[in-house]
Amino acid sequence: MRLVRGNTVICETFDTGDPKDKVGIKEILTRKESPNMATGFMTFEKSAFDWTLGYDELDYIIEGNLDIVVDGKTYHGHKGDIFFIPMGTSITFSVPGQCKFFFATYPANWQELSGK
Repeated sequence: MRLVRGNTVICETFDTGDPKDKVGIKEILTRKESPNMATGFMTFEKSAFDWTLGYDELDYIIEGNLDIVVDGKTYHGHKGDIFFIPMGTSITFSVPGQCKFFFATYPANWQELSGK
């Protein structure tokens, strides 16, 4: 059992490939604590980047708004909303303002499985 106080989490810079992007990430559980599921927080400020998921992901929006573009269609998420993004989906994360969300992914070892 472990309790994580969300207001104590400090995100580290996430490299999107564009130095102008302001994206942060902090994974919460270690692989020893949770070998099957990865969890953490992400923060965005006026940033967008493309990503293809090698895992299933749930994103719960804590603050702000998050747009996710899939096949040219934009899904607008707001505080309190949850996105489910299936494994293999190519998306664009886009935040015109600021956003903070909690994520959970399965499987946790997706990088090993995909050879990345």
